[in-house]
Amino acid sequence: MRELPTPVLTVHGTHDRNAPYGAGREWSYLLPNGRLLAVEGAAHHAFGEPSEVVMPAVLEFLGGQWPAAAVKVTEDPRK
Repeated sequence: MRELPTPVLTVHGTHDRNAPYGAGREWSYLLPNGRLLAVEGAAHHAFGEPSEVVMPAVLEFLGGQWPAAAVKVTEDPRK
């Protein structure tokens, strides 16, 4: 994963019980050109819950820009 140059936007709900939120942080940390869009209060289906937050961010990313709420995870969440 460390060598993948492609931009990756990870969208992860902070209340996801199927895939813990820390896993989304880890993915974003391990991807050299990755960012995390944390969806507060959303569970596993973050795309369907607060669509007014997620869809504009995804469209912005697909248009070639990082959404303002997408952050680069700089500290190793595995520690």
